[in-house]
Amino acid sequence: MKNEHRNHTLHVYILREYAFSFVISFLFFFFIFFINQILLVARNILLKNVSALDMFLILLYSIPIILSYSIPFASMTGATMALGDLSSRNEIQAMRTSGISYRSIITPIVIFSMVLTGMSFVLNDVFLPLGTIRYKALYRELLYENPGLDLESYSVARFNDLIFVNGQVDDNSIENLLIIDTGQKEVDMISSKVASLSSDDDQQLISLSLSSVQSLSPKGSGALDYDYAVAERMDYFLQLKDISFNLMSVAPNEKSLRDLNTDLRLKRQEVREQQETLDTSIEELGYSIISNYRLDAYDLARRDYRSSYQQLLDRRETSLFSKTLQYYLLEFYKKTALPFACFFLVFFAMPFSLIPMKNGRLVGFTVGIITSVAYWFMLFAGQTLGTRITLHPFLIMWAPNLLLFSFGIIFLSRRMRT
Repeated sequence: MKNEHRNHTLHVYILREYAFSFVISFLFFFFIFFINQILLVARNILLKNVSALDMFLILLYSIPIILSYSIPFASMTGATMALGDLSSRNEIQAMRTSGISYRSIITPIVIFSMVLTGMSFVLNDVFLPLGTIRYKALYRELLYENPGLDLESYSVARFNDLIFVNGQVDDNSIENLLIIDTGQKEVDMISSKVASLSSDDDQQLISLSLSSVQSLSPKGSGALDYDYAVAERMDYFLQLKDISFNLMSVAPNEKSLRDLNTDLRLKRQEVREQQETLDTSIEELGYSIISNYRLDAYDLARRDYRSSYQQLLDRRETSLFSKTLQYYLLEFYKKTALPFACFFLVFFAMPFSLIPMKNGRLVGFTVGIITSVAYWFMLFAGQTLGTRITLHPFLIMWAPNLLLFSFGIIFLSRRMRT
């Protein structure tokens, strides 16, 4: 009974130290990511005369994505800070001398990290998609009120089949605007010295009043076969739904696991159908090759058949690795890997913090920052390179967790033997 009371008191004490360090590190990471979001909002929204309330809501809806990174990094950094501080005050050594095992010392931290894992999982699977939907819905409303919201000075913007190349943007006035329409077989181009934007909410239209207009429309395949026109003024109309199409589409990383799983079934079905079509073409072409050999027909025809047959084989081999499917799988496994980082990264932090040192909390904070940057880099590299390699997406996205966890377990087991 006495030992149970002692262990309870010890666990509460360690948990209090960890919670305190977690809050400090969480505020640090939250502040860093939040400042980055503020700068992004300031560049895209604040300078467009958006109200303070709308700006606040935009930031509020961005909080889930900020928390999705802040909580795992704070979980590990809090552990390094708490255990580092206990080690620097020789409290870890005192506990060990009193017969308390390392397992008992780290138990409160492991349990707390598991709670954070659950919270982070719910955040990524529920609140992040919800925040993204609200964010984009509000941004669409702001776009209706201010159609110049998506255009930056001296930039290139693409909206479906339209490419906008423009100079200085001042409120809703655009200088040196070039519109390239790639929706037709031939590319049409319209240039204007000055253009002014206005919107019609009832008809959901954006009106571009162009002045000093030049238009170039190719008519045929010849380099000099085109229509050229000039005008002092021209009205160009766009559907608002087309302008905000890319904004309103939900990316895989903004969906729940359930929605992602549904998308994955569709993507896999598309790949299977594509492979079945190629298999049928390969089989039919194979029969044609055999028939030509039997007939001993034209050598040129046989070479053409062989070339086409090899091309189909290459296409089938390529179809086995679908970049789109790989991308969706990467996002699916990332939505599980990031929350579980709260648990796995704690084990990496423990052995470094159990080493006697001075200024343990500061050293632990430094180790946590460096490890967080390394983890983020590995995660980003996995997302970037994952669609170019045939390695399983689970291994790519879970590699940072498994790698750091393995190092932590190895060093921790060695430390526990001493």
